[in-house]
Amino acid sequence: MATKQELIKKDLAHVIHPFGMMGAEPTFIWDRGEGVYIQDIDGNRYLDTTSGGVHLCNLGHAPKALADAVSEQMAKMAYFSAGAPNAATEVYIEYCTELAAVLPGDLNHVYLTCSGSEATEVATQIARHYWDSVGQPERYKVIALHRAYHGGTLLSRSLTGSHIGMGSFGRRIPEVVKAPNYYCQECAFGLTYPACDMACAKYIESVIIHEGPETVSCMIAEVAMGNGGVIWPPDEWWPMVRKITKKYDILLIADEVQTGFCRSGKFWGVDQFNVVPDILSMAKGINSGFLPFGAVGISDKIANAFPKGQPFKAYTTSDANALCVTSARAALKVYTGQKMADRVAKLGAHLSKRFKNEFLPLPVVDDITGKNRGLYQSFAIGLGKTTGKPYDMAATAEARNFLAAKALEKGVLLGTCDGYPRRQPICPPFVITEEELDKVLDVTLSVLKEIKPV
Repeated sequence: MATKQELIKKDLAHVIHPFGMMGAEPTFIWDRGEGVYIQDIDGNRYLDTTSGGVHLCNLGHAPKALADAVSEQMAKMAYFSAGAPNAATEVYIEYCTELAAVLPGDLNHVYLTCSGSEATEVATQIARHYWDSVGQPERYKVIALHRAYHGGTLLSRSLTGSHIGMGSFGRRIPEVVKAPNYYCQECAFGLTYPACDMACAKYIESVIIHEGPETVSCMIAEVAMGNGGVIWPPDEWWPMVRKITKKYDILLIADEVQTGFCRSGKFWGVDQFNVVPDILSMAKGINSGFLPFGAVGISDKIANAFPKGQPFKAYTTSDANALCVTSARAALKVYTGQKMADRVAKLGAHLSKRFKNEFLPLPVVDDITGKNRGLYQSFAIGLGKTTGKPYDMAATAEARNFLAAKALEKGVLLGTCDGYPRRQPICPPFVITEEELDKVLDVTLSVLKEIKPV
């Protein structure tokens, strides 16, 4: 077995990390994970509040039920192309049927992908294919929000409303139209909720009118902004946007890549708002990050409009790989059979209570979002909360780095939100106990008390 230094040398010589600093050594070299814990090559063991770094190991690390299911399927059959055409496996058909049964409203049709980025691509392709099918091919534009994150492919990067990490990848396709998001601390209108009267949502209607409703295919939005800060919208936002999109006959895509599969304490994030989108994209928690996988849920209205006898040409080689499908089917069985949404809701209520009673009174903590929204909550590091000084990005980044380093020394791995040092998410696996969650919060709280206002 290679030593740590040998692995670092090989990494520097051969590995290009996503979002990694060129020429920098790897921050961690992980060796194994079990439940809510993850262990590095030196044997250091940490409580993982990041669910695998990007909020996807919902069922913890190395869940046995998934490992057993995939091992059994691997011995039976791993792959046959789903685009062969109309070729299928038993597990493929059964999983799509079972997933459709838990999707919101009339989303009774499923397309399987290899990732969340591909789910974004397919979702927008489906929207355009729908308009082509009903004789309105001029509807091609896609509305997306600033600060949103929808993936790493060309179209999904174009829909991503952040400059962070874009660099030379920042050239966007022209049919994407941007609208303000719902993050109140960065309100595009300089207003404060609820006195703002939901100006952010209402402005979307202005964007539609300006672009011409007859040219707009769909609108896509994360149910709650993930990489942009784990930020939930006001309760009125989703119902208002659903009403606006229906008014102009625009398809609404809910990006549930991070909020789906019980993460918010309900099976789907949109269930928090009693909203049913036309299309729903999902990945990450779909199989607890066990294998690369994603899916798109599609309404009856859309699927029934597709011309019979014509192909739907959205395909990549590994779509519906039987091993990936099996892992997702096993995960779905755990989510439903063990009533994971109820468990997450209970833990989330405990998290919210401690955030409100112990974190918010601190002079450097403000803007807690995700109250009673399961294990998908965050707070802002507000160094100027008591001093009234403007936001200092550099000082805030330094404070967050201090928080992460000190927590790590105490056995707690804290995550980040790409390029937004103000936000600190707490998004652990669902298998965390209340006692383990309290340890996370106790450690985080103790370090925050060491940070001084600026």
